[in-house]
Amino acid sequence: MIKSIMGELFRRGTKAIGVGSVCLIISKLIEHAPAVITWREFAAFSLMSCLIGWYTLIFEVESLTYYVLFPIHLLLSFVTSSLVQSYLIADFKLSKWLSFFPGFLIIYLLVWLFIIIRRKLVVEVINQNLRR
Repeated sequence: MIKSIMGELFRRGTKAIGVGSVCLIISKLIEHAPAVITWREFAAFSLMSCLIGWYTLIFEVESLTYYVLFPIHLLLSFVTSSLVQSYLIADFKLSKWLSFFPGFLIIYLLVWLFIIIRRKLVVEVINQNLRR
């Protein structure tokens, strides 16, 4: 049991670190012409991504609907991202926080859109294989 839980945490964490790395690179490319990623940024984004990946475990709670779980995941993800931004940016004040939110929301929704499309494609492949 513990082994399977640890395996699930590892699987979700590593997937999320991959997604977070892509998001970090894209945000750096949009932000600056010469994109420089420091070890500090990489470590902070990796930890943040891993935590957000672990937060997806709440979707395994069958007694709650997606209408309840999605806002909880969004809030946890936003708080974690805000903490990482405040760690990385020394003068992360309210004005920067307000400008950070739309970018966060766009990236969050794009990641979920990608996940939904991917799941739909996997289900279609499984259904095609079952029909054979």
